Amino acid sequence: MRLTIKNVGTFLMEKGLLSPKSIVDGDFMVTQSQNRNAIFRIHIRNGKSLFVKQLVSFDPQNSYFLQKDATCLWLIKNEKTFKSLSEFVPQYYGYDPEKQVLIVEYIPEAKNMEEIYQERKLLPPELLQQVAKILSAYHFTLDQKTLSNRSVQFFMRQLPWTFQFAASSGANSHIFDTAQGANPVVNYLKQNEEFITLMKHHHKEYQFSTLIHGDIKWVNFILPDINDAATLKLIDWELADIGDPLWDVAGIIQSLFTSKILMTAPNAPLQGGNSITEVQMNQTMAEIECLWSAYCRYQGFKEAAKQSGLKKTLQFAGMRLVQTAFEHNVMSPQILPNTIKLLQVSHSLMKGADILCEQIFKPNTVSYESVN
Repeated sequence: MRLTIKNVGTFLMEKGLLSPKSIVDGDFMVTQSQNRNAIFRIHIRNGKSLFVKQLVSFDPQNSYFLQKDATCLWLIKNEKTFKSLSEFVPQYYGYDPEKQVLIVEYIPEAKNMEEIYQERKLLPPELLQQVAKILSAYHFTLDQKTLSNRSVQFFMRQLPWTFQFAASSGANSHIFDTAQGANPVVNYLKQNEEFITLMKHHHKEYQFSTLIHGDIKWVNFILPDINDAATLKLIDWELADIGDPLWDVAGIIQSLFTSKILMTAPNAPLQGGNSITEVQMNQTMAEIECLWSAYCRYQGFKEAAKQSGLKKTLQFAGMRLVQTAFEHNVMSPQILPNTIKLLQVSHSLMKGADILCEQIFKPNTVSYESVN
């Protein structure tokens, strides 16, 4: 059954999520959008609104992603092990495997963190601290009982693709080809031996120890109440897995750098070889210090773990920026100026993590500033 604006109300009524009275009275409004999935936003006047996602193409990979999203939300709702995370995700209402449909709470008034940054050119410290709290709510080593849970065993423990690329030395790079041919980022990496060597080194440090979201970026954090950071929620668990928790933290750090490159000067030429300005770099260092300090506090890290963990996270952020560069350039046969900037920062993070750690841990060397 293919859901449409006309029949989605009846489908939800059959699931017990819309009353017959609501159908008769027209007590709801439906909007639809489509990318890899068909998305229906059901605005209910007197009740919680609903977000309905159905696969457009029922191929095995897309089906697996949707099932992972549903599996995560089911675990968070039903398993005590993940109870602390339940307040940080939208309410889960069900998954229909036959029709490949996921139903969760929809929060119409919410803004994602990318929108907030675009408006303010800055992320408030309390928001970054709340991000750290959310990550820590599920970044814990899983015991054997949890690992034996059939739903947890559904996760395949896959390396992120940048690590897979590094491990294979790009031998399977053809799988990243686009309609225009090989992605320019893949060619760039294959021609840069030092870059590949750095990536190979860091892929060996990846560990499989906790539940991870796997696709941490600003658009996947939504804030229902713009004046209350405690309402922040994490959405879209399609790439969740058992993996390295610092990969998730690295996703936030790559977003901090990406924002300075992609939002402030889209595809502007390089200025004197610098990817971002000194002011932008100072702000980013302050944001990282705020995020990392809060994360260490929630995780209970000792001093040695704070130092080694930050270095590893910065290096992972460099790996994550390779993925961002690839995604940014996927529609162009030539490498774009901003792609080069992303790769420059990526290289700097992987090669110079020690120096950046020293800067972040030195007191009074970084402070919040707007980049306007």
